[in-house]
Amino acid sequence: MGLLRSSGVLFAMALSVLASELTQPGQVHLSVDESMNVVVTWSTKVSCPSVVEYGVSDLNLVANGSSTLFVDGGPLHLMQHMHRVVLTALTGSGGCVEGQDPFENSTHTWSAFRSDDFGYTRLILHNGSHLQLQQVSSNQAGKVIDEAWLLQDSHGPFPHATRVQ
Repeated sequence: MGLLRSSGVLFAMALSVLASELTQPGQVHLSVDESMNVVVTWSTKVSCPSVVEYGVSDLNLVANGSSTLFVDGGPLHLMQHMHRVVLTALTGSGGCVEGQDPFENSTHTWSAFRSDDFGYTRLILHNGSHLQLQQVSSNQAGKVIDEAWLLQDSHGPFPHATRVQ
């Protein structure tokens, strides 16, 4: 009986390893689309959720996407699931050992604030009408160096708005 139990455990472990190999991402690509969003694409051997976990200091943000079945035109007709997730509203500095380049031109009239600090943008949705945007400096240990609020004081349909697709 002990041998059968051990064989069952080994079989379960083998299935677990096989399942993780089939869902293991392959051919991972990062690109930027025309709207400056980061697009993450990858392939798996079986269907599984198209999810990207990301964040600043830990993986506390999640983005969902879609997948499409791809069958190659070769004699084996191999199948892969092609996954695509778009990460929107990303800003930040990946870090640079060379330092920053100075701005090349004078401040434009539409430019309210400039900084050459490394950092990232934090978007906070307070409720249905208040949104806060903060620029956080990595050079200054996480200090908020600029911020803006967007407030919506009238609610309902906006007939003059254009829908972006």
